[in-house]
Amino acid sequence: MDRLKNENYFVEDNLIGKEIQDKIEKLLLDENFPWFFNPVTVAKPDRFIKSKEHNSYDKEFFTHMFVKDGEINSSYNVRELMSIFPSKDRLYRVKANLMLQDKGGDPNKYSPPHIDLLDILPSKSYYVVLYYVIDSDSDTFIFDENESIVDRIKPKRGRLLFMRGDVLHAGAHPVKFDKRLVINMDIQYG
Repeated sequence: MDRLKNENYFVEDNLIGKEIQDKIEKLLLDENFPWFFNPVTVAKPDRFIKSKEHNSYDKEFFTHMFVKDGEINSSYNVRELMSIFPSKDRLYRVKANLMLQDKGGDPNKYSPPHIDLLDILPSKSYYVVLYYVIDSDSDTFIFDENESIVDRIKPKRGRLLFMRGDVLHAGAHPVKFDKRLVINMDIQYG
C-alpha cells in the first residue's frame, strides 16, 4: 500500500470482480449467516475525540468476525477478497458490519468518530480497508486532525476505501436504504 505513504486515504472502484462481489454478497445476506448483536458501534468513544461538536450518535449494529488478533475466527471466509493485498501483509482483524436502517434518521449524523485498533497496534504499522458489499446511503465520514469532516465516501457495491491506520473516521446508519453492509479489514504491513 505504497500510496498510503503520500495520501491519508483513497478510493478504488472495481478492483474486485463482479463474480466475487456476487459471492460475498450472497454469503453475507444468506438467512443462515451468523450475525452477532453489538449494542454500540464504538466502545469508549471519548478516547478518540476531543471536540464535543460532533453530530454523532450511537446505535446498535451486527458483526461477524472473520479474523481476530491475526487468527481465523470463523468457519466462513472471504478469501477471494484478500487476494488484492500484498502477500507480505498480515490480516489482523477482518469483520463484517451490518447496520440497519434508521427510519426518519438524519443523513448528516454519524456514529462516533474513531481510529481502528488505537490501543492495540501502533498506527503506522497497519492500514484499514473498507469493502462496501452493497450500495447504501450511509456514508463513511473522514476527519482531519482537527476533527473536521474532510470527505464523505458513498457506499457503492464493489468499492474499496483504503486508509492509513491513524485516520479518524465514522460510519453511519442508512436512512433511505434498509441496510449498510461493509467488510472492515485492519491489515498489518509486512
